[in-house]
Amino acid sequence: LINIINCSLLGTPLNDTDKASLNDKSIGEVYTLAQKHDMSHLLSFALKKSGIVPCDALNQKFKECQSKAINRYLRMNIDKERILHVLNENGIAHIPLKGAVIREFYPEQWMRTSCDIDILIKPEDIEAVKELFFGKLGFKPFAQTSNRDISFATTNGIHIELHHTLLEDENQTGDVLKT
Repeated sequence: LINIINCSLLGTPLNDTDKASLNDKSIGEVYTLAQKHDMSHLLSFALKKSGIVPCDALNQKFKECQSKAINRYLRMNIDKERILHVLNENGIAHIPLKGAVIREFYPEQWMRTSCDIDILIKPEDIEAVKELFFGKLGFKPFAQTSNRDISFATTNGIHIELHHTLLEDENQTGDVLKT
């Protein structure tokens, strides 16, 4: 699986030993492992790139995984752009975090899957952002996950985590993060 991920993300071709070890049974086993880690779309991409075509049933699963990853990325990106536009338009300082940022470093942005969009705002802007999210964008509250973020669901069903601190707890030291 690691070699296949390298093939997808780094562009390194599968070596002859890896290719020789891939048959429908081993591909099925790697697929099961990849599914557990939300990486089956990378497996699909690498096999296609390497010219390896599994049996029809597996091939169909791979196409579905890749299509779902692309669809999820597109839906999340639409909502992310909409949110950032509204925050900018209303003069609210913010920083996109985690997947929303690092996916730009992947060969294809849809390869970096995530289950939510994380955005950092100032604590004093929480109420204004809530008002924008509920009023202007029609978002719904999502189950509160911690005392450091507020969660929303977009009209497209995308989970948004609005962080107002980078610290896990108030007792955590981190002078760099406090400035």
